[in-house]
Amino acid sequence: MLLGLKRASMSRSVGEEQAQYGTLRFPFAALDMYQVSLDGVRLIQQLVDELDPRARTLRKLDTSTTGTVLNIAEGHGRETVADQNRFMKMAQEHAYQTLLMLDLMVARKEITDSRIAEGKAMQVRVIAMLHAWYERNEQRQDL
Repeated sequence: MLLGLKRASMSRSVGEEQAQYGTLRFPFAALDMYQVSLDGVRLIQQLVDELDPRARTLRKLDTSTTGTVLNIAEGHGRETVADQNRFMKMAQEHAYQTLLMLDLMVARKEITDSRIAEGKAMQVRVIAMLHAWYERNEQRQDL
């Protein structure tokens, strides 16, 4: 039976009709906090490329910046306010972790404070936007 399915799938007579699908659009991509967090990932990656590969903070820094972006996208796609808030809170926690990891890198003299200033400013901006999102959702939930 499986051999018959394999043959049928290989023949030209079996196949999906050509369908015209719309362009793929993701609503979270239009969010400013998503775009700023992506810019933060790009900036952090540039910093990471300059660092000693043995630096202890690199993996955690990568995890925290990635977590911020992924949780923003995931939270925006959720239908309930409670689910949105849960993911946005996780994104905020990851953004705080990124901010703290940058400070740790300076404390360990892995990088200079002036070199991470822009990255810290981006993280503060993302945290503020996530906090505003959460507060707005809390007010909507109370109505």
